Amino acid sequence: MLEEIKKVLLDKRYQVYPRGEGKSRFLFVKGARTSAEISEDDDTLWVEFWASSNEENDDAPVKSKTCKTVNETIKAVCAWIR
Repeated sequence: MLEEIKKVLLDKRYQVYPRGEGKSRFLFVKGARTSAEISEDDDTLWVEFWASSNEENDDAPVKSKTCKTVNETIKAVCAWIR
């Protein structure tokens, strides 16, 4: 599912960076002011939303969301990234 999300977001011109390895793999999606991290656990997608686009930010995410589908995940990320 992460590869499909990555392709769609790249096609929409978002900055998408794969991070981690194996089960710890996730996507970092960066905007000018906000960012999101997308990870996958079995058939569930988990999105954490950040108020900063700084990858080194030590703050906790502003919010998180569990998504059941790729489309739901893409819509949530696209609505957040600025």
